[in-house]
Amino acid sequence: MEIVINDLGQLRKQIKVAVPLEEIQKKYQDKLSYVQKNIQIRGFRPGKIPARVVQLKFGQAMNAEVKAELLHEIFEKLETEHKIRILGEPNLPKEWNVTADAPATLEFTVDSQPNFELAQYKGLEVKQTEVQISEEELTEHLNLLRRSKGTLMVVENEPTQEEDFLIADVLITVGETKIWEKANSNINVADTSLYGLAIPKDKLVGRKVGEAVEFTLPIPADYEIEEHRGKEAKISFKVQEIKRLKLADLDDTFAVNLGCTNLDDLKGRLREQMLSDKKTHQEVQTEEELLERLLTNLNVELPEAFIADRVAHAKEHFEKHKKEQGETDIEAKWKEEEPKLYQEWRERVKEFFLISRIVEIEKVSVTEEDLNEYFHQMSWQLHRWPNEIRNQYEQLDMMDEVKYEVRKRKVMSILRENAKYIS
Repeated sequence: MEIVINDLGQLRKQIKVAVPLEEIQKKYQDKLSYVQKNIQIRGFRPGKIPARVVQLKFGQAMNAEVKAELLHEIFEKLETEHKIRILGEPNLPKEWNVTADAPATLEFTVDSQPNFELAQYKGLEVKQTEVQISEEELTEHLNLLRRSKGTLMVVENEPTQEEDFLIADVLITVGETKIWEKANSNINVADTSLYGLAIPKDKLVGRKVGEAVEFTLPIPADYEIEEHRGKEAKISFKVQEIKRLKLADLDDTFAVNLGCTNLDDLKGRLREQMLSDKKTHQEVQTEEELLERLLTNLNVELPEAFIADRVAHAKEHFEKHKKEQGETDIEAKWKEEEPKLYQEWRERVKEFFLISRIVEIEKVSVTEEDLNEYFHQMSWQLHRWPNEIRNQYEQLDMMDEVKYEVRKRKVMSILRENAKYIS
């Protein structure tokens, strides 16, 4: 097998492969011998199946296996002999015919990873403070628990406060058009959106039962209903009832209902969990800081042709999505989006090069146990079974992305565990 490599620039290589007839014939003969010895066909004794019968029944499968073996050998030679580490998928021709009676040729392009000097990534100095939980933080979390077990109480003869709830009859109009109306609508004073319109808090605070309120709001340019964009909406409502959350009493009974022995036990457990969460958050921040520092100082050639291909692919999806949404002036919107995508892809590729190099040096591997742990963590976030999530990733052919994420997490841990901490 002869491989000729031409440098096309921007880390893209043209690969020309020539496989002599003798090498092709040997592979087909090996396949033929294996079938004749191991496959049983009715009417023929084992090992006595004629070659023409084997070719008739298994020729297509043999062709596919020979092609797969040749591709494997080509990519292995590119990496081991020519030191080319392929980035992404090779740009192979759609059709490549291999037959037992002719030499084989193949021409394609690949994007490659650059060779670069990696700066010292261990022993980086990073500031770190001792993690503590203050009484104020503990009280804040206890109050969150009290709120979750609290009771909404009807408020008499008092105006609304910032954390109250209003029960009101609401009407929203644009010009003469009524776009939304609802009786006894439940309105959260602290965070309210009515029919996609954000209601300012000052329009809701200080209201009393029986009070009628009316005001106007400009409809934003990105409003869901295009015909209303840029117009003015009139919001009218009449307060029917005010409710206020009464926090649960903070006592031993409250603690017991949460599975603790008493209030002190609850506080101890909560402080311990908060401390653990805070340490985890600190570790994540440290890892991100160390990675960002390495990326900032990393001087590496980027595969601009590869990046341009990815952005072009994103443009196709962007235009299709915008057309499906019925949007206009798509080209102008793409011009705003395109520089962001170029920057995003440059950052992603640069990070990939850095992580991959450390993975190579540290001999980081991904085990089945690592994958199970990854999908187990995802199951908590998505509230789905781990096997269900994994099956979906496998069906979408996204397991390589998962393995990269696992390797990246391990690299981040290496950076953090080998950092030099200063106060």
